[in-house]
Amino acid sequence: MVKKITPDWSEDTVAQEKLLYSQISALTDAELLGLLIGKSTIAGSATNAGAELLENHNNNLNELRYLDVNTICKSKGIGMKSAMTLAAAFELASRIKQTERPMIDTIRNNMDAVRLLEPIIGDLPHEEFWAIYLNGANRVVDKVRISHGGTNSSVVDIKIILQRAIERLASGLIIAHNHPSGDLTPSENDLAVTKKIKDGCSLLDIRLLDHIIIGNGQSFSFLEQNVL
Repeated sequence: MVKKITPDWSEDTVAQEKLLYSQISALTDAELLGLLIGKSTIAGSATNAGAELLENHNNNLNELRYLDVNTICKSKGIGMKSAMTLAAAFELASRIKQTERPMIDTIRNNMDAVRLLEPIIGDLPHEEFWAIYLNGANRVVDKVRISHGGTNSSVVDIKIILQRAIERLASGLIIAHNHPSGDLTPSENDLAVTKKIKDGCSLLDIRLLDHIIIGNGQSFSFLEQNVL
């Protein structure tokens, strides 16, 4: 007779037995977080603590990816050790996603640029502005983060963009940034920055091929929308 292995755990037995005897995909988000938390005497159970952590952040797993240890500790039932475990797990998830992004070495259209940058900036809670530098055959010479901003905007230093284009002997340039809100409508500042970069590129005989806004699983191409 095969002896059933019974785990020596006193809390969150349901989640733990799901993990042992079922597919891990059967666990809820709160149960998965609870397994990482381990114990929670304040909230009653680790699963409850995981549920509260989710509720405190709009039940959005993506928001959790960017929490630091001190912020996680503010959630009821989560101590420093558990918060460190959670923060490490969130960072590992982010790194795994980074390794999954496609290897694109040539930009044939705007969607190639989106596929290159969306895994990096598509779901960030803050704005980042990036530049993709291309040679004469539209092969990617480099991709560089130009600036890191807040939830609504980022400051773009046009001189840095052009300086790096010269250093890399780039013939073409694609600029891109994300809108954390998911609204991809270009702002007045987006339009003004694009014009300045385009004017600067013209002086240096560099082609500004597109400006792309990314967010909420979608993209907006200045070239396709005739606003470049």
